[in-house]
Amino acid sequence: MSRSLPLLAILGLCLALAAVVQAQCAELLTSDGECYLRMVAAYARGDFGRAVFGHWSPLGAWLAAPLAAAGLSPRIAFRAMIGLWGALAVVGVWRLAGRLGDRGFQIPDSRLKSAIGNRQSAMPRVAATACAALLALEFSVDHRVDLLLAAALLFYLDAAMDERLLRSRRWALWVGALGGIAYLAKLYALPFFAAHFTLTVVARSWSESRVARHASGGECGVRSAKCGVTSGMWNLESGMPLRRAALAWGLGALGFIVVAAPWVAVLSARYGRFTFGTAAATSYALVGPGSGDARQQAITGLRRPPADAPNVWQDATREPPLPAAPARRVALAEKLRLAGANALRIVGHVARLDEFRLGLVALGLLPVALVATRRDRERAFRYAALLLAVGLFCGGYAFIQAGNARYFWFVFLVLTAAAFHFVGLVPRALEQLGIGRRERRTVGAAAVALAIVSFGYHPVRSVWDLLRQPPPGREHRLMAERLRALGAEGPLASSNWWDGLHTAYYLGAKYAGMPAATAPAAIAAEMRAAGASVLLVWRDPALAAALGEEPALELAEFAGPAALQSPRGGAWVFRLK
Repeated sequence: MSRSLPLLAILGLCLALAAVVQAQCAELLTSDGECYLRMVAAYARGDFGRAVFGHWSPLGAWLAAPLAAAGLSPRIAFRAMIGLWGALAVVGVWRLAGRLGDRGFQIPDSRLKSAIGNRQSAMPRVAATACAALLALEFSVDHRVDLLLAAALLFYLDAAMDERLLRSRRWALWVGALGGIAYLAKLYALPFFAAHFTLTVVARSWSESRVARHASGGECGVRSAKCGVTSGMWNLESGMPLRRAALAWGLGALGFIVVAAPWVAVLSARYGRFTFGTAAATSYALVGPGSGDARQQAITGLRRPPADAPNVWQDATREPPLPAAPARRVALAEKLRLAGANALRIVGHVARLDEFRLGLVALGLLPVALVATRRDRERAFRYAALLLAVGLFCGGYAFIQAGNARYFWFVFLVLTAAAFHFVGLVPRALEQLGIGRRERRTVGAAAVALAIVSFGYHPVRSVWDLLRQPPPGREHRLMAERLRALGAEGPLASSNWWDGLHTAYYLGAKYAGMPAATAPAAIAAEMRAAGASVLLVWRDPALAAALGEEPALELAEFAGPAALQSPRGGAWVFRLK
């Protein structure tokens, strides 16, 4: 229990701060997040036909639905769920940092030693966990599921690095099940798990085959006993490494299938074909190689909402509208150029993870550490598993999109643990150089403090700025209240697609989207064709002035920045005559 005291203290503080952060941003919406909220509401009222989206994974909605059924609004239920999964991500970093090892400078106070639970200082591990808690708080402002994915994959990665992977059937099944849970959080976990788990099993098998060739049977037996591997039918200890690797891989795949199969069956029945999800194909069409401005095209132009859905983009029974496929075939060279450009974007995201670029340094040190520890098979394997995780996760996104840093939160948390691990090795490196004990302690403490400042500064500043400003997203709720007072009904149209989408959600109205036309008369005609009765013009006085001269439209109200409590500006409300 004493070894867990730092973790428990960090979790307690993290959950308390998470409640404050989630309350502050409870009104903030995103386009993806709205779909998750609609899924939560559908599950809570038992409307399962409206709860199944091929593009959005179900885990977040499943976990929030019981809270919504108990009486919480879907927004609050989903926010509470995100806060709890942020805490799980913190636990994942704690476990991963412990897996890497954190032997560093010694603590002179014996009472503090006993509290930490180790004669060697656990401060790098504790500091990594504390900084991960700050990062999780910052990440939790966004109410999409990337934080869920990061937490699930952290637990998967920790389990995949365990020595029991090829030695215990139960453990191999468990690792696969964790991969399945990550898939239920977000579809991207499927290809990542398939590649990473396969290569991790191969790396572990190769590592143990080296031991089998160079170590005695007695040594292997001692190692097995230390791992606490069970005997009997669940023991994979016997047999050649290659055979054990094949069996472990099969069991891991089985664990994944057991968890993922029910959802795959539901999706396949919904779409009439075998499918794991539609997000990959949709994302590739919108932002992949050769897509051009397809993403903008998909949200440009008013579309009449279906009778049984709020809009065409959030319809559980139909795929969202996509632009026509490009006539030309995308050449391999163009795909590689896109991957190279995205790789540079990913490096930029990692560089901005912390103030002193220690995350980027850790990324560069991982292959160096792998080579330097090649004679220590277990340590080298852990570095290899970590490097594979970062490389494969980033590599997959490089061929599609990498513009948004939230896609790489898992990588950020992994590199945070790795950076503090390397910081914890500084005193040992100084010892090899003959530096005295007191100097090693001083330098070690200073290195940990520097890393804390580096990783903690940005999330602390971000959360502080969040708490000082008006609650983000409130402008959409207040605009919806003003529209309700005006007796306005949907479908709504909007000069900004996202602002209109969120306002329609709060109003409970249908949404037609953003006009493709720019001339006032053409906008009015487009509204009439789509059945839109109200047009919202956000922060665009020139467009509002031009629309005011259009006979087919009448200005109903102007809501200024003060009325909307928004530093971004106000909005004009026009009715179609």
